[in-house]
Amino acid sequence: MNEHTTPEAALKKHGKTFYFAQRFLGKKNGPAVARLYRFCRYIDDLADESIDPHQTTILLQRTRSELAGGQSEQKIVQDFLQLAKEWQIEVKNADDLIAGAIMDLSVTQIQNEAELVRYCYRVAGTVGQMMCPLLVAPKAGIPFAIDLGIAMQLTNIARDILDDAKLGRRYIPAAWVNGLSADEISLLREEDLYLLQDSVQRLLTLADSYYASARDGFIHLPYQSRLCIAIAAQTYREIGVKLLKRNCNFWQDRVYTTLLEKTWLAFQEVIKTTVAVGKGPAISHDPELHRDITHFFIYKNGGKSVAPNSI
Repeated sequence: MNEHTTPEAALKKHGKTFYFAQRFLGKKNGPAVARLYRFCRYIDDLADESIDPHQTTILLQRTRSELAGGQSEQKIVQDFLQLAKEWQIEVKNADDLIAGAIMDLSVTQIQNEAELVRYCYRVAGTVGQMMCPLLVAPKAGIPFAIDLGIAMQLTNIARDILDDAKLGRRYIPAAWVNGLSADEISLLREEDLYLLQDSVQRLLTLADSYYASARDGFIHLPYQSRLCIAIAAQTYREIGVKLLKRNCNFWQDRVYTTLLEKTWLAFQEVIKTTVAVGKGPAISHDPELHRDITHFFIYKNGGKSVAPNSI
C-alpha cells in the first residue's frame, strides 16, 4: 500500500469483512474505522512485502519513535496520530502492533500456546483495543475487544498455514506439530497432513473460546457498534467453520466468505442483535484468556493502573 491510498480504498481492497460491516456504523464512526484500518494495514504490509528485512526493521523502529514523538513524515502514520488525538486512542497499542510486525521480519517459529497468544495480541488484540473509542465502547469492553482481535488472528493463522510456511513462518506451536519447521510444512508431506489438520482444528477451537468471550462483551456496545462488530465477528468466524467442513484441508483453495454468505450472516446478526439489546447483565471477563498477555497492557481507570481482568 502506498501513502496515497485512501482509507476507504484500503478497507475495500484488503479488509472485505470490515468493509462490509463498516456500513452499519454511520457517517462519523465508519470513516474513522477505515482510517485506523489503513494504518494497521500499512504496518502489516511493510512486514509482509519487505524485500530487505533489515531496512524494514529500521523503518518500523523509526515509526515507533515517530509515534512516541507525536510527529511523522509518513502520511499514513501522521493521519493515525491525528486520528488518535481526535478519538483518544492509546498510541502505546500501535507501538505493540509494530513490535508484532517486527517479529514477522525474522524467522517466526512459535514454540507454545502462550507465545502464540502473545503474538496474536500484538498484531490483532492491539487493534481491538484501538477500535474501542471508535465504537464508543467503555473501558469494561476493552478485554472483550482484545479477545475478538485474537480470535480473528487465530482464524487467519489456521487459513494461511501454507502461505506463511512459504515465507518461513510457523505460527502453529511446535508441540502441536512435533517440531515441524516452516520449510517442512511447506512440503505438505503425506505423513504430516493428519498432524497439520489436527493443529488447524486446535487453532480454531482456541479461536472459538475467544470469539465466545468477544460475544459476551457485545453488551457493552451501543446498538450500531454492536451490530457492526457482531457481523464482522460472525463473518470472520465463518472462515473457520468452512475450514472445518472441508476437514481442515488448508492447502486447498483459499477460504473466504462470499457476498451472499456475508449478507445472510448479516441478516441473522441483525435479528440477534435487535432482540438482545437491553437484555441480560454484563458478563465478567474470564481472566484465564489473558493470563499470558497481562504484562503487555494496562487500562487507565480514574488515574490508576489496573489489570484488565479486574475491570
